[in-house]
Amino acid sequence: MIARLCTLFATLSLMLVASCGGGGSGFIASGGIGGTGISNGTITAFGSIFVNGVEFNTGKAIFIRDGQPATESDFSVGEVVTVRGSFNTGGTTGTAQRVTYDTVVSGAVTDTSSVTLGRLEVLGQTLKVTPATVFKNFNALTELSAGNVLEVSGFTNADGSVTATHITKEGVKFVLGASASEVRGYITDLDEVNMTFVLDDLIVDYSAPQMIEGVLTNGQFVEVESHHNVQDGLLIADVVRVLNPTVNAEAGQKLATEGVVTRFVSPSDFTVGSQPVTTTADTIFEHGSAADLGLNVTIEVDGELNTDGVLVADGIIFRLPENTFELEGTVLALDLPLGMVTVLDSENGQTVMATGSRTRFTDDSALELRSFGLADIGVGDQLKITAFQREGITTALQIEREGLGSAGGIPPAIGTPPDTGAPPSDTGTPPDTGLPPDTGIPPDTGIPPDTGTPPDTDTPPDTGTPPDTGIPPDTSTPPPDTDTPPGTNTPPPDNGTPPDTGAPPPDTGTPLDNGTPPDNSTAPGSGTNPSQDSHQKPPTPEDRATIAYGFMFS
Repeated sequence: MIARLCTLFATLSLMLVASCGGGGSGFIASGGIGGTGISNGTITAFGSIFVNGVEFNTGKAIFIRDGQPATESDFSVGEVVTVRGSFNTGGTTGTAQRVTYDTVVSGAVTDTSSVTLGRLEVLGQTLKVTPATVFKNFNALTELSAGNVLEVSGFTNADGSVTATHITKEGVKFVLGASASEVRGYITDLDEVNMTFVLDDLIVDYSAPQMIEGVLTNGQFVEVESHHNVQDGLLIADVVRVLNPTVNAEAGQKLATEGVVTRFVSPSDFTVGSQPVTTTADTIFEHGSAADLGLNVTIEVDGELNTDGVLVADGIIFRLPENTFELEGTVLALDLPLGMVTVLDSENGQTVMATGSRTRFTDDSALELRSFGLADIGVGDQLKITAFQREGITTALQIEREGLGSAGGIPPAIGTPPDTGAPPSDTGTPPDTGLPPDTGIPPDTGIPPDTGTPPDTDTPPDTGTPPDTGIPPDTSTPPPDTDTPPGTNTPPPDNGTPPDTGAPPPDTGTPLDNGTPPDNSTAPGSGTNPSQDSHQKPPTPEDRATIAYGFMFS
């Protein structure tokens, strides 16, 4: 495919300098004064934690995972979390007070018949796998088999299925006493006589649970926990909890929520997950338009809750456009200021693509960097990229580094001289050779330096006439006496000239001026340091800062 050169441009008013993990723009409080709020969505990068285009400082945050205390290291890119905290006036950074994660479904695989179509069942829950789904401890759905134990994070769709954003393979099979089953969903077919209800294709028996929290009715959102494995589509519950599926935001509070459209009446009346949403004439759309809204479309909505609990959208981002594709290739070039990466793959040739504030970055190379972003990628690295095209621009949704280039993930220094056999540049302290250090300029002894191997002077070089330096040649010492007949006891002078062959040296016309040693400070192999001008300082992480794009909300 012909190389596609894309120019990254901001569709809105500002371009913002990004941090190591991807950075970008989020939302700001009304009046541009910052404020508190909630961000619910997938983790896109670490180095702090990035959710919905906002980099949250987590130094003082409380982490909760499935109701239990946790640390940031327990979380992964692609998992859906809820962050409560404060936001700066620019909407690109914030401070997290609490980060919460809840598994959508965890348990045994119950059906693998449609894995080639991107479908899978876990505890009877249908999983829809997209090109942006992150896999952990396995590489492809075809590697999975019935009975494998998985943990899934994602969003519930209108039909009760789950769009998976992250899947972890936790075991080859369910182990009683060690494994557990957990599932969330909306109750259907409640049978109060037999004490059962249905979650997607799973029948839940709640006849003898240890705990029931809330009143069970059809349409209620519940969480079911069990130490049992599913048997013939039936799960015996230990705990059943009725939950509020929303994030409990208050009127006037800022909210950014990512999810799937589960109810759609019109572009100004729809629901994302369980959150009612409305749009206005001022709502900004990115990677799509109002006409692209509909059931099961994955979007992010940023705005403020009104007194009716409806989220009034300042902006909507389409997080998983329909024209999404994958490619694998080798990095040819990087443009960190513009956030661009050029990749060469065997099928598409050369592709130039943009990265944004919501691009997910994961490192599956030997380095396994947790804090990983565009600035950590080097020329020659092997990448797996999920991307989409719109209006001539190719944008990466997800970048996975699968292997390192020859530079080990760091762009090579430019201008490094070839190996000429000369010693390496100054390493700090030269070895003690018993000789004065080689400074590149021999001491002025009046005698040419002994270079170890005298030049072949059987035929003296034609030196012509010495250059006119403005200083007359040193004639204070006469040239060697060439009138001495051969065979005398007078030894020839030790001045590096050829041995006495019994014949006087040929008359060259003008004696060589040996009072000034030759300049060999730059000769190859002479022991001098290579020119420092040929080295270039490797780029620092600050040089690799990316400029991400998105929109600002006011």
